[in-house]
Amino acid sequence: MTSVRITRTALTRGALAALSGLLAGFAALTVAELVSAAVRPEASPVTAVGGAAVDRTPTGVKDWAVRTFGESDKLVLQLGIVATLALFAVAVGLLALRHRRTGSAAVLAFGAVGAAAALSRPDSTGFTDALPSLVGAVAGAVLLYALVGRLTAPRAHPQGEEGWDRRGFLVAAAA
Repeated sequence: MTSVRITRTALTRGALAALSGLLAGFAALTVAELVSAAVRPEASPVTAVGGAAVDRTPTGVKDWAVRTFGESDKLVLQLGIVATLALFAVAVGLLALRHRRTGSAAVLAFGAVGAAAALSRPDSTGFTDALPSLVGAVAGAVLLYALVGRLTAPRAHPQGEEGWDRRGFLVAAAA
């Protein structure tokens, strides 16, 4: 019975770690989008990364995308970027369960990629274009660190057992 309980607990913690990564990733993206509205909409991480990806894509692939997706080609590109972010965020959440600081550092590194993409754009106005990605990454890294901390912090139960704070995690995630 104990081995089943440990397995369920490990699965639950893993699922919540993956959820933590998703929440942190999309919080980072949300903060970055809000900052880009104040700085310059073209500095948005999704727009900047999308533009950088299009710039580096061979002409034949671009032509195929336009033929295949028509006027929805930019939407498909943006959805692809968000889906990639989601997969990365899940992986980082799982990494953070074992290596909390490394997980947060990975969020910061992903933000640095967005900042580099924004600065590489031909219409970049300078360092301010990097701000949305950097500020968003810091927000996401802090959130991931806090949420995973709830999954790893020991908590004493009334029966004398030790475990992690599920209720605390859910309150923090909802906040």
